Amino acid sequence: MDSVIELQDLKTMLQLNTTDQDGLLNLIIKNTTKALRFKLGLNAGKEFPQELDYIVLEVCVRRYNRLKNEGMASYSQEGESITFKSDDFDDFLSESINLRWGAKTDSDLIATLNPGDVVTYDAFSKHDGYVWLRQVRDNGQFGYLASGECDNSDKCISSWDKFE
Repeated sequence: MDSVIELQDLKTMLQLNTTDQDGLLNLIIKNTTKALRFKLGLNAGKEFPQELDYIVLEVCVRRYNRLKNEGMASYSQEGESITFKSDDFDDFLSESINLRWGAKTDSDLIATLNPGDVVTYDAFSKHDGYVWLRQVRDNGQFGYLASGECDNSDKCISSWDKFE
């Protein structure tokens, strides 16, 4: 997977001068890049558009700053209140999700689903860093859409929408 931003750029934005958190920062960069590539429909072989590098950097900063507060919608203490966005990419991208023929980011695209579109699914699975929902198509075949990210232990770390 190509790294679209430099570790040192992220450390500069976060004002970090040591190497203590480099492993964590590299994981944040990798997962953020992977999520944005998926949202853009960029398969692993496609070059990442340089003009979008800033999105990865800004979202990495947000994800780092939210550590230990994951899953919270808001936080309040002694007059201070912080509200977290449900999707780190909301400021940069539309909320459309790709429906694919297979549960892989390089599977052929069936359609792009927009906010408010209703999808009925019968199963889900976690692999390749994503939570995949399976949709039964009218012809009996299946379509798949990623509903969020999961880590190496298949723990969900983000959700891109509300699914019931």
